[in-house]
Amino acid sequence: MNQLTTTNDSRSTGNVDLVVGPYRSGKTLKLAQSILDCCYSKPFTNAIVIVPSKRYLNLFNKRLLQVFGKRSLTDTEYGASGLIGLKIFSFY
Repeated sequence: MNQLTTTNDSRSTGNVDLVVGPYRSGKTLKLAQSILDCCYSKPFTNAIVIVPSKRYLNLFNKRLLQVFGKRSLTDTEYGASGLIGLKIFSFY
């Protein structure tokens, strides 16, 4: 059974989420959906994603575009149509 676990550290002013789960269990897709939800709910704040490698950076960008493409640009659930503050960095 594929089970994902999210832990949250809210000791600082921002939130830090750590998504843990088995190999190929949908962690990246879940993270992309969560990031977009967060960015749409607070459109004038910034979100930062740090990934461990260039390969994962490319994978995350693909998943983010996949999730973003599924959402309708006319959907006004969050009051924004496509402007979000998101920065993606990799360390390697």
